[in-house]
Amino acid sequence: MPNAQTYEYLSPSLKKTEYGTRLTNSENTFLRNNVETRWSKSYAKKNKSLVTSANYSWGSGTNISDWNTTGYNGEGILLSGNPELVDIKGANKNGQGVFQMDYVNPINDSTKIEMGVRSFWSDRDQTYFYSPFDYNSNSYVLSNQFSQDNTITESINAAYITYSGKLKNQISFQGGLRFEQSQMTGKTQLGGTSDFGYSYPKGNTKDLLRSLFPALYLSKNLNANTKLGLNFSRKVQRPNFRQLMPGIQSNDKQNITIGNPYLQPEFINLAELNLNKVFGQNNWLSTLYLSNETNTIKPLVQSSDTDPTVLVTTYVNGTNELTYGLDNTLRLTFSKNLDIMLNANVFKFNVTVDTFTNVGSAANAKASISYKLPSNYTIQLNGAYEGNRPIPQGNRQGIAFMDLALKKSLFNNAANITFSVSDIFNSRKDITIYNQPTYLQESMRRRETRYFRVTVQIPFGKADATLFRKSNKRPEAQVQPDFMGS
Repeated sequence: MPNAQTYEYLSPSLKKTEYGTRLTNSENTFLRNNVETRWSKSYAKKNKSLVTSANYSWGSGTNISDWNTTGYNGEGILLSGNPELVDIKGANKNGQGVFQMDYVNPINDSTKIEMGVRSFWSDRDQTYFYSPFDYNSNSYVLSNQFSQDNTITESINAAYITYSGKLKNQISFQGGLRFEQSQMTGKTQLGGTSDFGYSYPKGNTKDLLRSLFPALYLSKNLNANTKLGLNFSRKVQRPNFRQLMPGIQSNDKQNITIGNPYLQPEFINLAELNLNKVFGQNNWLSTLYLSNETNTIKPLVQSSDTDPTVLVTTYVNGTNELTYGLDNTLRLTFSKNLDIMLNANVFKFNVTVDTFTNVGSAANAKASISYKLPSNYTIQLNGAYEGNRPIPQGNRQGIAFMDLALKKSLFNNAANITFSVSDIFNSRKDITIYNQPTYLQESMRRRETRYFRVTVQIPFGKADATLFRKSNKRPEAQVQPDFMGS
């Protein structure tokens, strides 16, 4: 069924100068395969272990679309060259592997050393052929300017060591250090486009030091039901290939996106003070946090040099983004059937990108209700609200959405069938307003529209949780069970 989207352009005096409708027909396919293996060595010493795991996954996908855009001027007269027809054919083949080795050596009952290495690599062949209809030749003609044909390789290699134990006065600690090296290379096959990628660290002393990521986690039991925690950590966020790819990525003629091949990773320094209190079957977790992002990756929107009515979005490394706030999560259990989770997060921030600086505050809220019905049925309702949030050049409007799932357990909970609805009211719209002296734009995008899904889960054998072990040993708060599969 075609997806219809309307648009309109207004003059500075808010007079309608152009409007129209775009009909989109899309068809997507994908195939994914995965194999994994694990080897472990046990020692005579209790809890001492060496575990090695590896997995490789591969697959392919296609994305075929037809666009039909019909535009009119302010007087309702069909624009020249309309309807604008575009044929899009996209495809990808990809593979990725992960190798990990973890070594644990307890020193005594309360102290241990852990160390390990982890390597991730991937390769991806991706094509996106954009062919508008040419009325002169009466055929679709490939546009190299809006098309992509890339081979992308990425690797991330890391080594870590942690030391954990207990001090006096019921204080526990865990300290660690991780070193990471990463790179991405994109090779283009189309004329008129260029290669892209990054490599980090580059070999100089400053980059080598910035590739070290320390972490320290402290906790103290105030009483049998209350725990206080203090955490410090440093993390990295790497640019993805769409942010790096220098070719034009466009969904409409007035808004185009061009990646930045010179983009570098951003770094996040995080401090948290949390209080976890258990009362009966209920739990309250309150976290006061401060986050400082340096070299932060942000979108930058500017008018085109050749046509001021066209907005060009690219990505840049901004100066920093400082965020601080308070997050509260309350989990309530009523009898054996009803579980409720409530979350509220309020925060303030200051972000600087290029010559733009914006400050503001925002609030988010979440709620989840899970109820066990007779005959092994369980129903779950999730809702969320994300408040208005300023961005460097404008504002991202708030959104509210809700998901629903119904699960039926079979064979004494050995298998289950789940029916779920994502975004019940189809309200999950990302609306962004850019308000600058030379332009004003309001745009709406969706990551996905409302959909229905049926999932059948039948386990074979016994799951081994150590296969999914992570190097980051930071203790996590108990999470609300979520069988919606999102």
